[in-house]
Amino acid sequence: MKNSEKTAVVRIFVDLIKADRIIEMRKKYNFAQENEVAAMAMSFSEAISILKVSAEDLQREVLADCTDATVSDGFCAHSEALLLIALKRALG
Repeated sequence: MKNSEKTAVVRIFVDLIKADRIIEMRKKYNFAQENEVAAMAMSFSEAISILKVSAEDLQREVLADCTDATVSDGFCAHSEALLLIALKRALG
């Protein structure tokens, strides 16, 4: 397999994995594609700031879902762990 083909396969798998998780969360949290588009322009810090002043039930639910998502494949990458730690410190 050529290097470019490997890269293409990785890209497709990453997008499929993200899409699968987004579909689950779209149903659970009832958000639309425009929320996904707007989210791309929002920083992680800004998102945390918004959630910090949200209902505690929502904070707990988002934190639990993020925790589940990071370990759903049986492995938590270093970058995922760092984001989860930041989220737990801010909301937990």
